[in-house]
Amino acid sequence: MSVMANFALNRTLTINVTGNGNGTATAAKGIIYWNLHTGVAYYADSTEETLTAVAGTGSTFTGWTGCDSTSGTNGVTCVVKMTDSKTVSANFSKPSSKKAKHDFDGDGKSDIFWQA
Repeated sequence: MSVMANFALNRTLTINVTGNGNGTATAAKGIIYWNLHTGVAYYADSTEETLTAVAGTGSTFTGWTGCDSTSGTNGVTCVVKMTDSKTVSANFSKPSSKKAKHDFDGDGKSDIFWQA
């Protein structure tokens, strides 16, 4: 009598959220387990996963790193083929909080005055 067991080879996908903005990523197939700004998901070998970046309020998605390919407006979609464990990063930024200096007329722009 012989016993044979086949185990699926699991791959780990690590997703980092970077930048001074905030946001997250969603997965089309897997479940992402988040711990602050880092998420992990597990896949069978050769699974192709599609991640979508979702910017938080007041933030802008600025790009992915580590993807096999990206698509969509601003590259919001990241595709990875899990032939090995991989790490990707979604970067988010916040607009500058600098306000116009010397805005005398209240239009949000700096005003320049010349004195003769």
